[in-house]
Amino acid sequence: MNCGAKQMKRIIAFIFMAIISCSMIFCISCSKSASGGETSADNNGTFANTDEPTAEADPYDPGLPETDFAGMKFRILTIDPDDRFWWSNTQVDATEETGDIVNDAIYKRNRSIEKKYNFIIDMAYMTDAQLTPAIKNSVSSGSNDYEMVIPPIDRAAAMSHSGYLYNLNNVDYLDFSRKWWNPSTLHNYSIGNKLYFATGDFILSDDDAATSMMYNKNLAQMLGTPSADELFDVVMAGGWTVDLMFDIAAEAIADLNGDGRVNYGDRFGLAACHWVQTAFMGACNETLTKKDENDLPVFNAGNERFINVFDKINSYITNKQLVAIEYMDFPQDLGDLTMNDYALFTAAELACVRLFRSMESDFAILPFPKFDTTQDKYYSFMVTSTCMAIPTSNADIATTGLILEALNAESGRLVNPAYYEIAVAKKYFRDDKSFQILELILENPVCDVLYWVHLWGGFDATFTNLVRRQGSDIVSTVEKNRDKVEAAIQKTVEIYAELP
Repeated sequence: MNCGAKQMKRIIAFIFMAIISCSMIFCISCSKSASGGETSADNNGTFANTDEPTAEADPYDPGLPETDFAGMKFRILTIDPDDRFWWSNTQVDATEETGDIVNDAIYKRNRSIEKKYNFIIDMAYMTDAQLTPAIKNSVSSGSNDYEMVIPPIDRAAAMSHSGYLYNLNNVDYLDFSRKWWNPSTLHNYSIGNKLYFATGDFILSDDDAATSMMYNKNLAQMLGTPSADELFDVVMAGGWTVDLMFDIAAEAIADLNGDGRVNYGDRFGLAACHWVQTAFMGACNETLTKKDENDLPVFNAGNERFINVFDKINSYITNKQLVAIEYMDFPQDLGDLTMNDYALFTAAELACVRLFRSMESDFAILPFPKFDTTQDKYYSFMVTSTCMAIPTSNADIATTGLILEALNAESGRLVNPAYYEIAVAKKYFRDDKSFQILELILENPVCDVLYWVHLWGGFDATFTNLVRRQGSDIVSTVEKNRDKVEAAIQKTVEIYAELP
């Protein structure tokens, strides 16, 4: 193999960890009875099966009352799918079954809930630029044009600042403890325990926005770097780290076009989008803001661990031979770099698994790496997506709450399995282990609300501009912008405090 000795020792050690972990699991399983039930010791020290057979409850039954809405229209305003989110799946309705797995699951979900409660979903589509004015006009005039809006999260944030959205924590029938809601993003989006927009199983764009690493199997075999199976074992043993990933990525560097310069046509360790620095930070569990004990955002960029993580990530990202960022280093996009085998790793949204379906070289999916092996778990940074919100012009909040809860619950039953277990895993993934990685990626999503949602003090752009700067000084940048960012955060906190 071409890998350095240090790198290979790490890999062997981590694979050994995986074997030990499996052995521990086997030993633990021995404490269970042959029937699969939990065992417990009786007074004589012997073990008996304590499980009693019980009827299984439907995990996707929201427990809502039987209701007849007399054929009412449930009007949903959402973004045109060909506009800002062309790369993501923003579909929430289907007019007919087409044979496409996801489309047909969405169709069945909507028709099933419509029939159960006797209402009709009525969709309206607008461009990104039209959404906010439409909601503003509806609220200002009291015209009650829409029961629900599905905007990009930054537009939803702006609408919430202006008082155009209803506090979802006050909506009857919405139960955010249920499995069809996303607890991590709900925590990120709330401020002072007030929640004006949310993500859940009714929409697919939020999971589509989870970031992952694509690993080019063909290049790995040619270069003699670890196989995808070896890296899978490392990931599952908890040893997939930033240093290890970039050690492997460095093996791919090559001046393929022989011109003695770093440019398109050369091979890189990592191809990435402009948000890659923030994605690595989120994967290391560091975001520009954190929450305090009162559920209020606090500027986090100056803490010691944040700075240490930034400095390590930046030392790799600023190596132009190692990392190629689309539209910053080259005019070509991520697809050109990845599909032409110009990168061993590609940092991309999960949506790119679909977009790169025609890629000839085989690839595997990996999570973004941990900062080091002491990190408790893998985190997946979320880029921008759509979300769900209720305009304050809505005249019947309880009805909307019931329908919204029912649609999200039925999405968990029908749409999510169709999308992830069938469409993504079987149609787009190239190996069986990638689905296990997918579950790992979606388990702990992290959204940086300063970077994608509230954009406080313009620090999202400031932070992006640090990417690729040799010797970037994060400390001075943070201190230079701290007052402006904290003032913007405080203004939002004060606005939310006055909102119902």
